[in-house]
Order: sequence, then C-alpha cells, then structure tokens
Amino acid sequence: MENVNISPLKKEPVICLPAHVVENVSGKLNGSPTSNGNKCEADDFINCINELLNPLSRKHLDILKKITQNLTKYASSDLWPLLLEIVVGGLYYCHSNHNIKSSINGLIRKLPDADLATVSSLMLEKMFEMNGVELVAALLQSDFGSKVIVQNITFVLSFFATLLNHLYTEVHCSKLTTEIAKLHANIHSLSRTLLSVFKQIEMTSIEEQSHQLLNSIISVLNLKGIPLEVLGNCSKILVLLLRQQENGIKCIIEKITAEEDHIHSVLVSLENTVSIRLNLSIALLTSLEMRELLGEQQLNGTILGGVILPFLLNSSDGFNETGLALLTARLMEQWQRKCYECLATHQATSLQVEWNRARDRLLELILNGLEHQVDVVRHTSKEAFHYNVKIYLLLQSDVSRILSTILGMSRFKKSKYMALACLAKTELISFLISAEHNLVEELLHVATDVDLSSQVREVFNLLMSKNTEHTDEWMRRWLYPLLSAIEKHPNGQSFESSLVDLLKQYPKTIYNVEIWCQVDRSSRLAVYITALLACRKLGFLSTNGDAPDENLWNSLVNMDVLEQALEHKDEKLRLNAFGVIVEGPKTSQLYSQLEMKWVRQFISRNMVNHNAAFRQQFCSYVKKFLFKLRNGGVPLIGRNDTIVTYYRNFVSWFINKCLKDLGPGSSFARRFLSLQFLKLIQETIGLESNSKGLNISSSLGLPAISSLVDCFFDSYDVNKELALELLQSPAMITVITQDPKGYELISFYWTSSSALSQSLRSADTVAANFFFRWLIHLKFYREEEVRSRSDLLRHAYASGTHKLVPVLARVAEENFSAYLELNALVIETTRSATAAHLFDDTSGYPPGFVVFHPVEWARGLLSDLAVHVVGHGITGSTQSCVCKRSYQSGVASGCDPMTKVVRVIVRVRVNFSGRSGSVGWILFRWGIQEGWRISLRGDS
Repeated sequence: MENVNISPLKKEPVICLPAHVVENVSGKLNGSPTSNGNKCEADDFINCINELLNPLSRKHLDILKKITQNLTKYASSDLWPLLLEIVVGGLYYCHSNHNIKSSINGLIRKLPDADLATVSSLMLEKMFEMNGVELVAALLQSDFGSKVIVQNITFVLSFFATLLNHLYTEVHCSKLTTEIAKLHANIHSLSRTLLSVFKQIEMTSIEEQSHQLLNSIISVLNLKGIPLEVLGNCSKILVLLLRQQENGIKCIIEKITAEEDHIHSVLVSLENTVSIRLNLSIALLTSLEMRELLGEQQLNGTILGGVILPFLLNSSDGFNETGLALLTARLMEQWQRKCYECLATHQATSLQVEWNRARDRLLELILNGLEHQVDVVRHTSKEAFHYNVKIYLLLQSDVSRILSTILGMSRFKKSKYMALACLAKTELISFLISAEHNLVEELLHVATDVDLSSQVREVFNLLMSKNTEHTDEWMRRWLYPLLSAIEKHPNGQSFESSLVDLLKQYPKTIYNVEIWCQVDRSSRLAVYITALLACRKLGFLSTNGDAPDENLWNSLVNMDVLEQALEHKDEKLRLNAFGVIVEGPKTSQLYSQLEMKWVRQFISRNMVNHNAAFRQQFCSYVKKFLFKLRNGGVPLIGRNDTIVTYYRNFVSWFINKCLKDLGPGSSFARRFLSLQFLKLIQETIGLESNSKGLNISSSLGLPAISSLVDCFFDSYDVNKELALELLQSPAMITVITQDPKGYELISFYWTSSSALSQSLRSADTVAANFFFRWLIHLKFYREEEVRSRSDLLRHAYASGTHKLVPVLARVAEENFSAYLELNALVIETTRSATAAHLFDDTSGYPPGFVVFHPVEWARGLLSDLAVHVVGHGITGSTQSCVCKRSYQSGVASGCDPMTKVVRVIVRVRVNFSGRSGSVGWILFRWGIQEGWRISLRGDS
C-alpha cells in the first residue's frame, strides 16, 4: 500500500491535485452565483482559486501568503469552502515532506473555529489508505488541526485500527523484500502519527476504540522482522492503551518478568520474546510518571527497581546479537536516567537499596556495552555510564570503587578510555589524577594505537585543560610529556592536535614550548616549528612589518632558528617553517621584506623535489601566499608605494624564475613546479602586465611562448597538459597575436607540427598532437593560405602524398566550410596519387601507411576543430596519434592494416554524429571508396 502522491517532488512549491478534483472544484466555481458584494474582491478571490488550481503556476506560495494575511476578508466569501477544499486536498495529495505543506499549515493555524465543521467533513471524506495518515499528521501541526482531530477522534482511531489490520495482513502475505520494506515504513509512519494523536487527547475517552487498537498492535508486535523503531512505537502505544485499564500495567509486568500469563490477560496472545520484553520495559520507562515507576508492587517492589532492574541484569546475553544489544543499551540508558531523576527528586529509599545491591553488576554491563563493535551501542552505553557516575556522586557512594574498576582495566580496551572521558567531565577528575600517577604516560603511550587514538586524545585533552593553573608542576606533568611524545612520533597527528587544542585555549604556552625546545636537537626544532605553525594559523603571530628587535621575527621567534628550519634537510620541517611564514587566519595579509626574502629563498631551493606529497603541499602554500599577496597588495596601490614596489618586484622575479626553469635541461619536478606556479599566478594575480595590478613586468613575449611550447616534448603528459593549458590562456593568446612576429612563429609551428606528425617515433606524434590542439585553439584565419590552396595541392601531387598532412592542417584551421571542402580535396588528391603510383612500397613507408596517415590526421583535426566551430565533437588528435602508433606496430607484426583503417573510418562516422553528421558522412564515404581501392590493389 503506497501513498497516492500527485506531487512527489519535494522542492516544487505547487499544490498538485488530481484532474477529477480540479474539474470538480472548477465546476463548483463556475456554477457559483455572482456575489452581490464587492465585485473586485470577488474577482480577486476567483483568480486566487484558479491560480491554485493551475499546476503549472509558480505563484502558489504567494497566493497562500496573500490569503493568510487577508484571512478575514476572504473568509466571508461564499467561495471560501472551495478554498478549504483545495487546502485540505493539498495536505492529502502532496508528498509527506512537500515544501508547500508548511505554507498550508500556516494558513490553517489562523482559521477560525467556525470552519471546524467544514474542515472536519473534508477530512472525513479523505480518510483512505496512507494518505489519510499523512493528512492527520499534517493537521496535528497546528492547534486548529488538532481540534479537528479531537472532534473526530472516534472515526480517526477506527480508521487507524482498520488500516493497521490491513497492513498487517499484507505484510503477513507478502514475500517480496521491497514490498515488505514499504509496508514496514507505512506501519512506522502510522504508529508515529498515532502517538502524536494520543498526546492531544485524554486516553480515558477512547475506551471503546482501545480494544480494537490493542488487538491490531499485538498483531504487529508478533510479526517477524519488524524494524526496531516500529517495535518501539508499537510498544509505547500498547503501554498507553493498557495504562488506563484495570490491571493493565500488571499484565505488562507479568509479560516482562516472564511469568505465566493469566488466561484472561489481554496480553495472552502476545509472544514472550526477549525483544518484546525489552521494548515493553523501555516503553514503561518513557511512558510512566515517576510516582508510577516508584509504586510498590506486591511481590516485586518498585516497577523501576523490582521489575525492570532484575530483567535488565539478566539480559547480558543480548549483547551477542546487534539488535538485542542496541535494545539492551537503550534500556540501560533509560533506566539509569530515570533512576537518577527519581533519586534526585524523591526520597526513594527502596530504590536506593535496590541500586546499591546491583551497582557492580550495572557497571559491568555498561562497560561491556562500551566495548561493543557497533557505534550506536557504544555511545548509548557511554550516556548510561554518565548517569551512573551522577548517581554515585548524588548518593555520595564510595567513588574509589568505580575509579579502581576503571583504572584497573587493560590498557588497550576502548571502554576504559570512554569511561575515563566521562569521569574527566565530573568533579571526580581530581580523584582520578591523584589515584593514578602514571596516567599521563599511559595515555601518551596508548595514543600511538590508531584504533584508540581519538578516545585517548579526548581524555588527555580533558585532563590537561581542567587544570588552568599553568605552574611549573603542570608543565612537567602535562606539557613536557606531550612535547616529548611529539618528538618521538613526528607523524602522530593525535599528539599535534592536542598541542593545537592547548594553544587555542592558552596561546602563551608557546613561550614554554620555546624554553623546552632550546636544546640543540633537530627533533625538538620540529616540535617548536609545529607549535609556531599552529599559532600562526590561529592568528597569534600576525605580521606587523619588520620586528623592532632585529634578531626576533614578530617580537617572538628567533630569526636564526626560523632560517635554520627553512634550510633543514627534513622535508616536513622545511614545509612547516615555510607555512609559518605563509599561513594566517586572514584572506588578506601584509608580508614584510624579510618574509618576502625568505619566500624567494625557499622557492629557489625547493624547486627540485621528487616527493609528490611535498610538491602538493608546496603548491598549496604558494597558492595561499599569492592570494594573500593579491588581497593585501592591490588595495595599497597608490597608497603605499613602498610595499607595492617590493610586491611587484617579487611577482616579476617569480614569473621570470618559472619561465627560466622551463629550459630543456630541467628535471620533471622543476618543470612541473614551474608550470604549476605559473598557473597559480595566472589564477590569482594574472600573467598579463597590468599597471593597476601587481604584475607590471614585460616577461611575457615570444620567448615565453617558445619555453612553454618546448614542454610539448617533455616525457610526462602532466607537464604537457599544464603547458597547453597555459598556452591556451587569454594572456598567452594576446601575446602571440599582438606581437609582429607572431604570424611567422605560428607558421613555423604549423610546419614543424606537420613534420612531426609524419615521424615514426611515437614521442613526435604525441608532441604533434599537442601542437595541433594548441594551434587549432588559436583559430588563426589566414586568407593567403586559402587563396593558394590549388598551388599547395599541385605541390602535394609532385612531392608525395605524405605532404597532404600540412595541407589538411591549414584547411582545418579556417572555419566550418573546411568540412565541406575536405571531401573534394581528399578524394581528388588520393585518386591522383594512386594514378601516379605514390602508394607503392618504393615511397619509403610501410604498405598502406600513407593512405592511413591522412585519414587519421584529417579525422583528428576535424574533431578538434568541431569543438571550437560547431560546439560538438571530441578531441580526436590524441586518439589519432595512438591509432597511428598502433597501426605502425600492427604493420611491424604482420597484422592486417586494412582492418585498422576500417576501424578508424567507423570511429570517424560514430564520433561525428549529431550536428556535424555531414562531416562524418563525407569521411565515411571517402574512406570506404579508398579502402576498397586499396584492397583491390592488394596493398594490404
């Protein structure tokens, strides 16, 4: 049984009603008599109703808001019942979490009591299936809707009981897992809504309906595989129903204590499973008041200590199964909570006796729950332990017993440190520290365990921060052992985070760290730099220009120490020292000339590093530095020439440095970092010269273009892609188009790339691919090349078909008309070359290679050009190079090259489908013709 939702979309603020409802309301609206009052107001209200009936309208929220604000005016209209019908229909048909429902409820909240009868009749008409449940749940969100439910409580409860029986029957008969899951969700929604209904009524007023509901609830509880949430809700409903009946609570107690049910008991048909007994116990704790829980039973004592507690103490076997373990943990947490509340507000002598008798066993069960493998069981047990400790303190019991139990546990038990975290949040912390003198050393030792580090760190931070008097004794007991642990375990993130948390609360601790680190050991230097980095991120070491003391940076850090760290052989230490200079909490930051000097030196000395993690963090710091440089420097242009000057000098130096490091002899790391830094400069400050910015250098020119183009011959594709991305940037395009020699350079690159594309070396063809991708991106339009196309063709006939490649390149760089002209060009050239026997083996190429070669390059060029001209296509040059290399290897190994040609042709046809399909058909037709000729000649 599913909801009949017309508008399943939660984000669409529209009241969607079925067509028959819209027709019905529209018919009533059209057939209503014309009002004798204000015609403008009547027309306005009619327009509002028509707007709400229109599912395509986007004004429903505005209309509802308008009606809510002018409720008195519209409620007097004869058409008001039609609006109420639309509103109730919206609650019924819209999705349970639909946005429009909150606006509808806003209108319903302000309805006058005079509309109770109308809304009640509309609700009763729609009490069908699960949508009726959703309608009741929506009405309960307002006081007016709650009044409607209370007035019709008999009908509502009968509907719920009937629907619950129907859902039970469907679950019992259904076999599909998906259907059963949906039915379980419906039962959960129904039970949750029913609990909300019970909060609005007096339970004594529903005696007649309670028997029918009770039978339905018992049937659901007896089902197998019901989710825990459904069992919990149904158990609460059962307790609330039996609470008003004579001997009702007694029947529940008999069921919990597993006593034999009386033959006339209302729960005789309820199964006596552990799960049901646990849920009934939780329901009793959450539903009964304190006086009822402390009520004395004839033989068992109080319900809290004489009935539920013995059952809880005997339910330790429930931890073997996840579901029962969760129920047991919930019962333990609820029992401890209720026990504490009862002891704190009542003089419950008998309960105190019962607790004292069971406290050791309770602690054992709680600690078992803290060790459970399921997170929710552990966290629920931790909450139970928290209340257990509060009971200890309330009753002034011997706390040494609980402390000795916790401290005596094994070191590597997670439950020990979860319990210690609870103790550290109470006044027992002083007893805890005095009871265990080696606790700090134990915590720091166990923190090295990855599985326990988070729990141990929580305990350590709580204990360390509780003592606010930072005396020498505190330093020796807490701070110095922590620093020693960081020194011994430089990669231990848990220790560093503890130091950061300490510095957040007490920034002046950095002076004590400095004293501890004065020993001449590099490991202690690393700890000191880590602390400085944390302070810098928190904003405790903000730059204020050059320090007054020439030996101290920011009046705190010895500059010799910082310079030593910047040049240290340990990579992590160097990066942290660089981070000390760069980091800061603000997005705009002013750097002194000394700091700029350190940044220059660090960049120069660390351009060659083969550690990928180091390079990644290095780039991250440089990116932060450039952003802060821009945000802090640009506003000072024209206001502080001194700072702006050395900022601009740095930017000019940085760009020149990166371009210089792109030379042919550069290693992969140096070239990679140089390209990355140029990319970061482009993203932050800009590579183009700007008199109103920080980059006023004239570093960019044709030499810079040549340096980037040389990266196409790098052995690593990542560097080639970075260089291509930079060359395609607007700054580089502007440089090459505005330079008088740019045209000559582009022509030279076209010629070179065409020659590279004919090479037998795969590295050359890959470089040619990047050349063509860049050149096509430039979109040069050269009219003289178009006019001299016939001369180029004749030259191609005379010198060989391999000369066709530069011709195709020049044609493809023009515009979309090149697609249409390529057909005639390729077919005519190939026919002439065939007649001249230029495809023979004497041409110096493997058989069939020359034919395959122009096909591939034509396909690659057209594919790249389609991206720019048509807006549709793929980057085919890369695939063409790969295909050509695979073709060469196929010829060398004796494979059939014609098969590869046909595959390429098919790929061309597929990849050029859609808007550029005519181009694909041209290549496809030409490829089939020439492939057939080659096969007849027997070249393949």
